[in-house]
Amino acid sequence: MARAKRRGDQVWLHTFCVGGPASNVATEIRLEELKNVAKYFGVHELSWDDRELDGRLSTVNNCELTAHIDKLIRTIRPEEVYCTAMSEHSDHIATVQAFKGAARLKTGYMPKLFAIGTYPFSDQLYSMPDGGKIFQPMSEELFLEKCEAFKLHQSQFKPSPSPLGIDGIETQARYYGMMCGHKYAELYYQLRYIRCE
Repeated sequence: MARAKRRGDQVWLHTFCVGGPASNVATEIRLEELKNVAKYFGVHELSWDDRELDGRLSTVNNCELTAHIDKLIRTIRPEEVYCTAMSEHSDHIATVQAFKGAARLKTGYMPKLFAIGTYPFSDQLYSMPDGGKIFQPMSEELFLEKCEAFKLHQSQFKPSPSPLGIDGIETQARYYGMMCGHKYAELYYQLRYIRCE
């Protein structure tokens, strides 16, 4: 999002789960954090599902989630769409499965679809959600901006040596950077990318 902001791109952010009983953090707290991050990055439009689905997104029919994503894509018509990383978390699994459905070919219009791979726990059980790895280098300035944004998620932030602390974020960014010849980088997975002429 920091990179998009610097390019002058519009960013639309939608989340299906905003805390609640399953996360041990009140919905109001997580929602306030989400709003603060959206404001920090100058998000064009922020939306969320107001049902308390945290930890229960897998109980929603996959067709319903896919249809919702389809509707967002039709309405916004973005050039690129990013979904959560695959992980052992049932909400992440449900989201990625719905995005795979939304990745089906649409006549005349198809945005590039990616899964975010830079989630600290995404490689515990899953390493490649049906797509090739893409490394996106980060400047030190962008990396520091990412760290500042992450601190706004106070309920998620953990002191080191947790992967959800600054040391963990930096270690991961340096590791992905080393994999592509840069100081820092992020990892993404390509779900659908149609190369135009």
